[in-house]
Amino acid sequence: MDFEPAETYGYVTNRALDSITKLTVGYPTTAGASTTVGDQPRGIVIGTTPSSAGTPLAFVANYGSNTVSVVNATTGIVQNTISGFNGPESIAMSPDGSKVYVGNRGDASATATTSIAVINTADDSVTTNSFPTLSNPNNYTSTPSPTWLEVSADGSMLFFVNQITQEPQNIFSEQTQVFALSTTDFTQVASLKGSGINGTTFLSQMTQISLNADGTRLAAGEYNSGANPPNRVAIWAVASINTNAYPIPPAAGAATLARTRGVAWLGLDTGHLALIEANLAVYGPNPTLTPPTITSVSPSSGELAGGETLTILGTGLTSTSVTIGNVSCTPVTVITGGITCVVPAADTIGPRNVNVSNANGTAIATNAFTYGDP
Repeated sequence: MDFEPAETYGYVTNRALDSITKLTVGYPTTAGASTTVGDQPRGIVIGTTPSSAGTPLAFVANYGSNTVSVVNATTGIVQNTISGFNGPESIAMSPDGSKVYVGNRGDASATATTSIAVINTADDSVTTNSFPTLSNPNNYTSTPSPTWLEVSADGSMLFFVNQITQEPQNIFSEQTQVFALSTTDFTQVASLKGSGINGTTFLSQMTQISLNADGTRLAAGEYNSGANPPNRVAIWAVASINTNAYPIPPAAGAATLARTRGVAWLGLDTGHLALIEANLAVYGPNPTLTPPTITSVSPSSGELAGGETLTILGTGLTSTSVTIGNVSCTPVTVITGGITCVVPAADTIGPRNVNVSNANGTAIATNAFTYGDP
């Protein structure tokens, strides 16, 4: 389901009926006319394009017919059917409307040939791009299988939910993980860690990811029929994904969820999520990102060449970036009670501030590290 930009109406796909149905926003929601599209429509995205003269267009991924239908969202008339896909399921639009990304899932088997297709909305031409070899921290061999796509607010990253093939058992499982790719060359930007104790456990059986209105938060919901692990929602600070892909710690007392079927941010309200749980809409607060604090920095000095491991202890130190002076200290690794990074080289001796930042603030340890004589 998706809404047109003004959020006065939207469309839902009817997989069994090969159609989409217009829904008017309000209470109660009213269903309007249906439009026949291709076989087994799944993903849908609605937006304006540079060539649509302000008219919202709905792009519908038809899994069964390997096509994408382009529908005038105002009139409900199909204006084009684009072919050349391979099991298209997920779909997303770039912020400027110039591109539509389509996740080709093939036949959804463990050995399916999958890819990401890009529709140029100026002429509806299609370019197909192979997936990169994906890497993740949990020793899983991953056959890319995109089940949901989102594009970052600046258009630079493509997020997708990916199913995982377990090795060495070679079992096609329902384990899933979120990856971020560059929209320039489709190389991997990050493997987004899940919400385990150490931040590396997978969220299992995710059905949907969602960006909030200003693009600062990415949420993923978990649907797991078993009791262990419990179902969870992970939220990532998008600004930190390039440097640290751990999720934001949940708010204290956050409830355990039961079979969360999907997540969606509530319109322009960036502080709340709608969680689709057992077909019931449940509203809850957005787990907030705690501004970081620094209690200690060690060692307190090092050589101009750098290379030492700097340990920073404090609170709120996940999803952060670190600088010594104005130079990045990378890679940032989360440890118990804090983080570490490798001290960069410097040109001159003297003290430097150590700065730790996340989306909600910056902690500064003044003159906490001094470069000494080489």
